[in-house]
Amino acid sequence: MPEKSKLLMKINDRVHVFAAWGVFLSLFHFIYHDFFPTARGTLGHDFGLALAGCTDGFIWFAKNGLFEVPWFTPSFCAGVPLFADPQSGYYSVPQWLSFIVDPLTAAYLTLLLFASLGYFGRYVLARRAFGLSLGWSIFAAALFFFNTFQPYRTILGEYGYHGLTLVPWLAWYLIRPADGVVHKVGFALLAGLIAAYWLQSGLPTLMVPG
Repeated sequence: MPEKSKLLMKINDRVHVFAAWGVFLSLFHFIYHDFFPTARGTLGHDFGLALAGCTDGFIWFAKNGLFEVPWFTPSFCAGVPLFADPQSGYYSVPQWLSFIVDPLTAAYLTLLLFASLGYFGRYVLARRAFGLSLGWSIFAAALFFFNTFQPYRTILGEYGYHGLTLVPWLAWYLIRPADGVVHKVGFALLAGLIAAYWLQSGLPTLMVPG
């Protein structure tokens, strides 16, 4: 097949993938947006801890800046270790988004972002690793996108589980063919960064299944 035809086919595939993602994201937003908060102004019970934790992280950041590690916090149980807590999520996307927007908005933006990352990761894995057709790859990505595990956990206020949507990317970096040492090292580093993010974002309880 001529190179021009291959390029056009690749562009056409990407247009379809992104168009489908746009439709799915709109549906996803329609389904879940009204839970942050509900029409009655209520939230999942674990937001009692999650919002307090994000607020505590924001205070630490405001007082100590970007490069100080939050080893200890006086805000819980009369003072406890923070960074040493396996479920501490200071170094995570929702916590750092809360430096810019309110914690509830940060939780919802994290849900949208990581559901989307899961969609694209699952598409890449299905298309490039398993060799499925364009249509079946988008279908597999849609199933993963609408997996209710992450939305339900986030609605409850347990948004430390958001990193689990990176499983397809981890799998892809571990099994994709590598051309030379540089690619092998690069893919290994990317897989390691995902595992490190899981550890730092409060996901140790599901790292082994992941």
